[in-house]
Amino acid sequence: MKKLLPLLLSILWVFIGSSQQVIETKVKTSVSELTVFLTGGEVTRFAPVKIKKGRNKIIFTGISTVIDQKSIQFSADKSHKLVSVSTEMDYISFVESNPRIKKIKDSLEIIYDTQSDLRNEKAAYQSEKQLLETNKSIKGTQQNLSVEELRNMAVYYRTRMMEINKTVSAYDKKINTLNSKVYLYNQQLLELNYKESSHSNQIIVTIDADEAKELKTELKYVVSNCGWQANYDLSATDINSEIKLKYKAKVYNNTGNDWKNVKLTLSTSNPNLSASAPILKPWYLNNASVVTDDYKKGYIVPKKQDYQKYYQNASVPQQNQQMDGLSLGGSA
Repeated sequence: MKKLLPLLLSILWVFIGSSQQVIETKVKTSVSELTVFLTGGEVTRFAPVKIKKGRNKIIFTGISTVIDQKSIQFSADKSHKLVSVSTEMDYISFVESNPRIKKIKDSLEIIYDTQSDLRNEKAAYQSEKQLLETNKSIKGTQQNLSVEELRNMAVYYRTRMMEINKTVSAYDKKINTLNSKVYLYNQQLLELNYKESSHSNQIIVTIDADEAKELKTELKYVVSNCGWQANYDLSATDINSEIKLKYKAKVYNNTGNDWKNVKLTLSTSNPNLSASAPILKPWYLNNASVVTDDYKKGYIVPKKQDYQKYYQNASVPQQNQQMDGLSLGGSA
């Protein structure tokens, strides 16, 4: 019995692990419908997704990074149990999807290796130069050297130092030239990374299914960095002819996703406006009354510091100590 217990626990553990296995499916979609507001827009995407029995994680790739996470809506034409909806940045696939980024990175690696070799060779010549400077004093067993020997030593020292200095300068020039290329490559890489990262977001939808089936999914969400504004064109053939007015719309898109062949709708509404009813703050009559010159009684209505007469021959009421107001006529 003691031997069977670990075996049963192992089988149970494998069964639980297999039952909790999540099937991942990546779905690449494009913008199908779009409602552009004055600031922002609502994006709609349609995509067929094949799911299997159990827990499925559907990953919608190529989503803009300026998405409002709270606005995501997921629906399908068949029954399913929605577990969660979230977003996640994909920092790896956007680099691999653009061959230009990979080509620039490979070029930078080659330049860095070349610079490293040049610096190593330059360091060797600098060490030789340091050695010559350290041992430039002429020492030997003889106390006095001939003029010819001194001349030969001086010529060798001068010639070799000039060669080393020229070689080191040539290495510096090559390294600086490569540094300029590195700067240009990095600027190009920065621009490409920005363009690719602007749509490297992904929406992750986790659902449970009782059986394998194909869903026709619909994904809606709100994005920023887009909008439209009205433009007008006035034209006339001459001063006596009618003026033609053309109403146009200037639409801008900085979301990172293309809007090609989409069903476009322009709207003047505000997607960020709350749908709940506003809370109204009423004005209440004050208990204090105001007596006018003609012995008519009025009441104080709060209205900041703005006072005006609401009936003829009425004097301006005094400001109440608790709240500002203006006078309304009434009977005593």
